[in-house]
Amino acid sequence: MTEGGKDKGGQGEYLLQLFERGKAFTEQLLRENAGLRAAIGRLQKQVSEGPGFGAPAGGAAEIRKRYDELNAAYDGLRDRYRKLARELNAIKMENIDFAKKYVEIEEQNTSLANLYVASYRLHSTLDFAEVLRIVVEIVINLIGAEKLGVFIFDEETERLECVAHEGLSPQERRAIVIGEGLQGKVAALGESYYLTEEDKQRRAEKAGGPIACIPVKIQDRLIGVLSIYRLLRQKDGFTSIDFKLFDLLAGHAATALYSSRLYALSERKLKTVRSFLDLLKIPRDEESSRPYPAS
Repeated sequence: MTEGGKDKGGQGEYLLQLFERGKAFTEQLLRENAGLRAAIGRLQKQVSEGPGFGAPAGGAAEIRKRYDELNAAYDGLRDRYRKLARELNAIKMENIDFAKKYVEIEEQNTSLANLYVASYRLHSTLDFAEVLRIVVEIVINLIGAEKLGVFIFDEETERLECVAHEGLSPQERRAIVIGEGLQGKVAALGESYYLTEEDKQRRAEKAGGPIACIPVKIQDRLIGVLSIYRLLRQKDGFTSIDFKLFDLLAGHAATALYSSRLYALSERKLKTVRSFLDLLKIPRDEESSRPYPAS
């Protein structure tokens, strides 16, 4: 078991011991309370009936004194019980808060572990199409997107070209000019966009458009834009973990896409150079059959 597991186990055992001690003390208070109530009842009966058999020496004055003492002890036990009840309730609230934080930490650890695996997969291949497939898969599985698009910046046309998507229509996959539209502005400014409450009201009147746009870039070099149009039905909106994942994913995806594109370009250039060199080569048979120039 890891050291973190021991700490969690120790905290759980400590809370369990607190609950057990509180339960035992509460039961003891209840028993003492019941005994005091019975004694007070007997004293009240003796006072009402007057001195008789079993009445303590001293008559009514002594009974009244014992009654006041028992009543004071009862009030003290009641105050202790209320104080313990408040402490026990505070422990319960602390335990609930601890459980919530534990669940959040577990979710963060799971997401970070998934992101580590995803980033490893991104950098494990230099095939551009495979990198795009992995990016789409990551956004679907980790973010919970149902409809999305990956747009790559074409330096020659200065447009964003859709190279991978999930559920986009032909109109939504059209090329986007830098600076125009939501994705074009995100690409030009280099700042992420997330849907706000005001935007939700406007979208209610006119449906469509991305709910999130994340620029994919290496330092100041634009690689593309990741656009999310719709989340899965079981997901209401983005969480704080999602925003961290967006930042990490944008950096890893940018590096992977840029490297794979350079590799593909270098492969094409290498093939072109090899083809050119093959054309320049002279077959040996043809070279040997050529007449040597006269001296």
